[in-house]
Amino acid sequence: MKYFETEKIELKRNLNNSFKKEIVAFLNTNNGTIYIGVDNNGNVIGIDSNKLDETMKKISDIITDKILPNPQDFVTS
Repeated sequence: MKYFETEKIELKRNLNNSFKKEIVAFLNTNNGTIYIGVDNNGNVIGIDSNKLDETMKKISDIITDKILPNPQDFVTS
């Protein structure tokens, strides 16, 4: 399956510093999906299985600690 960026879909090759901004943007526009592990051409490259737990923890920490007010009720994984 190949993915394409739209107003509601953002593709990220890996978790980076702009991730928080993307979450806030989607929260402010009533929905959206961020795919991590997908390059800008829409190809799934995945996340190293050894870093999956670490990546999920970083995402959780960004959502709970870096965005105020806390948006947990509006974010799904």
